[in-house]
Amino acid sequence: MLNEAQVQALTTQVLWAAFALALVFGAIAQRTHFCTMGALSDIVDDGRLVAHAHVGAGRGRGRARLQRDGGAGLGASRRHDLREPARRLCSATPRAA
Repeated sequence: MLNEAQVQALTTQVLWAAFALALVFGAIAQRTHFCTMGALSDIVDDGRLVAHAHVGAGRGRGRARLQRDGGAGLGASRRHDLREPARRLCSATPRAA
């Protein structure tokens, strides 16, 4: 367990690291003229955000309906590794599914 001096030292290190990271991000954003509002308005205006929201809502309702009606045993479904498609694309030999 950490004593009070160690907690204080760790807190100070974390705060300085966060400040350094924010400083680097701010410098990069300033240099590249990054605009958060512009990026968000592009997503909303293009309709991509709305499309993702509809897909997510439909998926949730479909899963709930399948579980309720007993149409599928979703409790035993395996989680997909999001890195797997990239591994298959980047590897010279195909991996077994």
